[in-house]
Amino acid sequence: MTLDRRAALRCLGLTVGAALVAGASACSTTSTDPRPSHPTSPAQGQSPPSPTPSPSPEASTAPAGPPTEDLPVAVHDAVIGALLPGPDAVASHAGLLEHDLVLYAARDGEPVAVLPGRNFLRGPTVVAAVTTTGDWTLVLTPARQTLPSAAGASGAPAQTAAWARTDELPTMQPATASVTVRVAEQSMTITTAQGSHRHEVGVGQDSTPTPTGVSGYLQARYVDPAQALAPGAIQLTSLHATAADEPYTGTDGGLIAIHANPDPRGRVSHGCIRVRPGAIAQLDALPLGTPIVVLP
Repeated sequence: MTLDRRAALRCLGLTVGAALVAGASACSTTSTDPRPSHPTSPAQGQSPPSPTPSPSPEASTAPAGPPTEDLPVAVHDAVIGALLPGPDAVASHAGLLEHDLVLYAARDGEPVAVLPGRNFLRGPTVVAAVTTTGDWTLVLTPARQTLPSAAGASGAPAQTAAWARTDELPTMQPATASVTVRVAEQSMTITTAQGSHRHEVGVGQDSTPTPTGVSGYLQARYVDPAQALAPGAIQLTSLHATAADEPYTGTDGGLIAIHANPDPRGRVSHGCIRVRPGAIAQLDALPLGTPIVVLP
């Protein structure tokens, strides 16, 4: 999937400001795709998101640090060249930000971006951590490093990362579950302490493939009443399409999402992962920040 830009999440043409998340970002190829209306409705019980992602008002409560006013904001539709490609390692911990988090391309280097403390649903932003080395922790971000159209032979990473000061992170909890997608098998396995459940899924077409060999995390979820064919919450990952800037021909940022579909089988989407409603119910039970691994 992909979500609309800072006024509609670039997953399916959502407007970050009006309803950041697009239901079927890099998803379906037909009108059956759960594509949120413009603007997309925010999650039940949530107020509409602010029109432009920017450092959250809570920033003043953050520990003293470098000024952030001029730093790019690491949100789903941002392209920040100074970010790092996502590492091979899977996120091991996650937490909810209490203030904006300054991001660095190198430990003890200059700041390159800021992860806003509040997301488009006006809730706390999830931060997922991969590894900690003393005063510094490598975290994953929801932004892009480059667009596929500008990446050249090296390709555009589906996931980005950056360093953050460990003492500026919120309380981080260890991952207690995981989601593993196997594209060739067209399957998704949800693993928790209670066991594993395997589901049949639909994946990207050959021209707009679901990125593989990468890991990210579940960053947000919302319900769009306009998506009658996609019951349940749309699960937004931190991953992006790597073959096209906007697989869904919108301004959703190429964000990959997981959403329900009556018939999810086959290579049928613009990169998103289609599942049956029962799988969405299981995903809803997972904490945000749960790692997702996509294998060939």
